[in-house]
Amino acid sequence: MTKRVYILTKEGRGYSDEGLEFITNHLVENLHETADLEFIGGSEINNPGLMAKQLEDHPDCFVFISDDNEIKYISGRNIKVLHDALLADTGNTSWEVAKKAQFFG
Repeated sequence: MTKRVYILTKEGRGYSDEGLEFITNHLVENLHETADLEFIGGSEINNPGLMAKQLEDHPDCFVFISDDNEIKYISGRNIKVLHDALLADTGNTSWEVAKKAQFFG
């Protein structure tokens, strides 16, 4: 089974090999994830409508948000919260919507 890992960055960039290794290690060591991981990043998913569609099609995923040397992630039931926030706030990027989401406190 393959699980998608979306990576949102402020500028909609891809991610470095070191960043992918960090995320992979976090998922395996802390969350005991055993699925094959498919990483998706870039400017396309910074479009809230496109990102919402991805979350509809792949709700069993992880979304990582990168900001100022800090990485946070969304999974589980919070994927639906992010999905709804993306649909409600199409005037901002997916990264901006995710940063504003209340589960980041």
